[in-house]
Amino acid sequence: LMAYGKSDTNLDNFHKFVSKEVFIELTGISDEDFKSLRDEGLFNESVFNAAIKHFLKRKKELGKYFEQDKDEDIFDYIPPQQTNQIFTPKTVINQMLDILEQENPGIFKNPHIKFFDPNMKSGQYITEIAKRLYRNSKDKDINRIIKDQLFGFAPTKILTDITHEMIFGWADFKEREKLKNNFPEVNLLTDIKEPNGLRDRITEVYGEDMKFDVIIGNPPYQENDNGVRENGMVNASASPIYQYFVDEAKKISKIQCFVIPSRWMSGAGKGLKKFSLEMLEDHSIKRFKLFLNPKDVFPDNDVKGGICYFVRDNMYSGKTNIEIKTDHESRSYFGFLLNPNSHTFIPFKELSDILEKVSKKED
Repeated sequence: LMAYGKSDTNLDNFHKFVSKEVFIELTGISDEDFKSLRDEGLFNESVFNAAIKHFLKRKKELGKYFEQDKDEDIFDYIPPQQTNQIFTPKTVINQMLDILEQENPGIFKNPHIKFFDPNMKSGQYITEIAKRLYRNSKDKDINRIIKDQLFGFAPTKILTDITHEMIFGWADFKEREKLKNNFPEVNLLTDIKEPNGLRDRITEVYGEDMKFDVIIGNPPYQENDNGVRENGMVNASASPIYQYFVDEAKKISKIQCFVIPSRWMSGAGKGLKKFSLEMLEDHSIKRFKLFLNPKDVFPDNDVKGGICYFVRDNMYSGKTNIEIKTDHESRSYFGFLLNPNSHTFIPFKELSDILEKVSKKED
């Protein structure tokens, strides 16, 4: 409904608006299974049709998500997905934008700052940034803000359509056509692993003069590497890929802000040893928040090893504002991610202080 819903969508034709492949990707079941469930009476037709009309009505009403009186948007009406369409919770996006603003006061008042999301899934990073830019702007021109300041790639046709519906809910066809090229369908899974692959695709899409001040988002975490397990299962393993997005973003933007798995902190994950050491030794990370329980970030998904997000500034060098979130409390302190006495990350300052005292005593 978010991507393809029309005014005449109903229970009878619900499966007809997209291809069979798209239907199963969006819903998790085939169109034939859907028709069987429908014909067996699983759905109450009047309730189903009324729900569609209500959703599409709210989608239209909330199209101007950037206005001051709008405290919600249409994604508040979309429950967590049990398919592979996992969207970053809006609360997490705004937590990231909050620390980005805290570390860069006035960033959302500057009409010249350009933001880029390399892996859009819902468009909500873009719309939440748009809200802050619009509400801090003097001209209150959402058309200008999107045209001049907001950019992103979506990896599939489905996600491109969803992000366009989200970002352009306020716009007519003519305005959409003018602005949609800021948010094309570009899958970076191959290019991102090449030296300067992100830069090359950005140049190809936007031109050589395009420069981004902030690259922000939730990159893909892993890809199937066609591994074979001892039991003979093929395509049974996956390799991390988020590290490429972080590394490439560092090369072409002043500020990077990402939410990623935190297993790299212990060196876990295929091919993460170099990335792990570089991140731990990086004194350009201004803010870092670690969630020991990944469900504090993604309640409906289990990302083993925890989740973290950070703000990194190429122009900064110094200690990091570190926050550790446990099931019971949050603790904050300033320090370096790499503990000099253990050559690894120690999440709690008390333990780090103890280790420092022991090391001095041994010396």
